[in-house]
Amino acid sequence: MTIVVIVVGWSGIAPSGHPGEVGPASAQITPTSQNVPTGKSHPEVLALGDSVMVDARAGLARRLGPGLTLDAAVGRQPGEITALLNAYATSVGLPDYVVIQTGNNGPVYSDDLIALHAALQGVPHVFLVNVDVPRSWQGEVNSILAEAARSWGQAELVDWHSIASSKHITTDGVHLTSEGITLYSRLIARALRGTPGDS
Repeated sequence: MTIVVIVVGWSGIAPSGHPGEVGPASAQITPTSQNVPTGKSHPEVLALGDSVMVDARAGLARRLGPGLTLDAAVGRQPGEITALLNAYATSVGLPDYVVIQTGNNGPVYSDDLIALHAALQGVPHVFLVNVDVPRSWQGEVNSILAEAARSWGQAELVDWHSIASSKHITTDGVHLTSEGITLYSRLIARALRGTPGDS
């Protein structure tokens, strides 16, 4: 069963009427990310992100299947992602495939990346999804994520920015339309499967 953990809270970039506000009927939704599953075998794919990933949760669940655990929250910051990785590692272990989407709600600093890299030690496949956000930190975030992907060894950059910046697929410059959900989900699924074809 796909596990979807959604946390709704305050965000510097708050969603407004975007398609991901209400959980899909088929998803198991836990009200807080502190309820990390315990006593279960670890998921095949763990995806952690903010409100953009909240938007795309149904599309990702459909494309990635029952091995996906998706934990997304409005307003999530890099430090929260690191804390969640450590919590999952302690409770159920981390899977071989981890997707990280961060940077929409503020800058990602070198210290954030050092802590994130440490939390991901032993994970052979890490996918860092960059941002398309109309804020001053967009270029900085995308640059530091690209550098992390080049230097970590086990990481790959998933270039959401190049797709989102060339199409009208957001409701407010950040949050996804239905077409945006399809493109975002497809991009991540292709990266995970390592194939150039449609997924």
